[in-house]
Amino acid sequence: MANNKWVFILFGFISLGIIAVLSGAFVDIEIEQRKHEGFTIKGFAYEGDITKEAFTHLYDSVIQQKNKGVLKGDMAVLFYTHPSEHQKANVIVGVINDKQNNDEKFTVYHQKAYEEIYSIINLGEMFTPNPDNVIDAIDQLKEEKNLKGTKYLEYYTSPTEVIQSVIID
Repeated sequence: MANNKWVFILFGFISLGIIAVLSGAFVDIEIEQRKHEGFTIKGFAYEGDITKEAFTHLYDSVIQQKNKGVLKGDMAVLFYTHPSEHQKANVIVGVINDKQNNDEKFTVYHQKAYEEIYSIINLGEMFTPNPDNVIDAIDQLKEEKNLKGTKYLEYYTSPTEVIQSVIID
């Protein structure tokens, strides 16, 4: 009976380790700053709770439009609100490209040359940082450098890489 106690303790420690790895708690987040030429994002506007299924369906709609050739570019989400404000989000889910024209069917946002604080996240790796931790690290650097920025951009440069950033005003 005493041996069973050690099995449960061992199982508990293994479980805690797995949870810590999956949460991204042991990942160093590299934050950098750079100037960018600007971009155009074209897609669907959404206001509301980003934890709802309707928000997830926007991703599917954008992917379908990309597959049909209607939208061209890298998948992107532009947050007009802070990404942690799940219930009151104001976003555009679409594609990012620097040479797109306006289209009545889609919401289009043009961003002129800007500076961004960003982090590159490699998806599918064992030690992938939690996106909330990345945003917190970006916000911390923004505050340390006394910079202002209210728009957040998340864009997928490949199926395994996403860049999270804040656009500096």
